[in-house]
Amino acid sequence: RAAELTLKAGYTHFQFEQANVSQGNEVIGATSIGNASVYGSNIFANSSRTKERRHIENVAVTVIMFHANEPGVQNAFDAAKVLQQQQG
Repeated sequence: RAAELTLKAGYTHFQFEQANVSQGNEVIGATSIGNASVYGSNIFANSSRTKERRHIENVAVTVIMFHANEPGVQNAFDAAKVLQQQQG
């Protein structure tokens, strides 16, 4: 995707910096179940609650874009070649 965006922005090369990866869980809902029974004048109640969770992963990276003649381009990926490799 970085290669596509680099070419769309009018640049030819890109490199990555400051990559961050995080993972964890998040609550997406909860289910409650309950019941009650009456015996004479006594009420007996039971309830339970279950949290529904899902695993999440986040990846964030800064993409630095270059024109072909700029300093630093020798260490960058050629966006057109990256896209060509993906297609072939």
